[in-house]
Amino acid sequence: MTIEDDESEQPTNGYFSDLKKSFKKSLRTVKFFFELAALAVVIFYASETRRTNNLTQKALDTNAAQFRIQQRPYISAAPRSAYSVHVPKPIGKAREQIPPGLENGGDVAMFKVPYGDGYRITIAVDIRNSGKSPAVNVLTTPSHIIFGLAADAREAVRKYVPDYADQTSTTMMVDQTLTVGTEEPVISSRDDKLIADQTGELYIIGGVRYQDLSLPSIPPYETIYCFRLNTTGLPFAGCPTRETAFH
Repeated sequence: MTIEDDESEQPTNGYFSDLKKSFKKSLRTVKFFFELAALAVVIFYASETRRTNNLTQKALDTNAAQFRIQQRPYISAAPRSAYSVHVPKPIGKAREQIPPGLENGGDVAMFKVPYGDGYRITIAVDIRNSGKSPAVNVLTTPSHIIFGLAADAREAVRKYVPDYADQTSTTMMVDQTLTVGTEEPVISSRDDKLIADQTGELYIIGGVRYQDLSLPSIPPYETIYCFRLNTTGLPFAGCPTRETAFH
């Protein structure tokens, strides 16, 4: 081989060497972009999977909460007279003095009865589970009687806070009714006159705290009821400063 031949092969070998290096570099570049694209796909898939799982869990939690609300117990309260007097069917001229509705006799609800120089309040409160599931750990306060001048009585009603201390819990099945213990204070003849002419007012207020059977446990539900004793028309009305509330 001549010197000229050797010199002509060197550029050729250098060209193929550079071409080979360039090709390998291109392969590494393509591989890098493929790997980068694959990583991006994995990240996107993981993100979408997590987002889908979060949405699914939120939907499940929402459905569970709605089901719990729909199936929860609801305890309501209703006041009534705790005492009644039976009036026999009137005869002769006595029929002219009988109030409407008692022409054939019957029971008369008494919300107060004479006691000494005043009157004893005789009002009872019944609570009922009108929900769709049993109520457990039911605690009730005694129904509290508030009376006095209208402004003072309303302020006392507004500030009332149920006290469940020392109360024994019970369970109430669906549609079950219980009678709550109610205070029977004695009011004076003066207080009675104030209530009669609506200068004064008398209220019955109390609370019920209870839970449902669902899991996990949540803070107890609570019903705070309030009624005003009327002197005309229907015997009871709602409280002007505090409506019966369900929580």
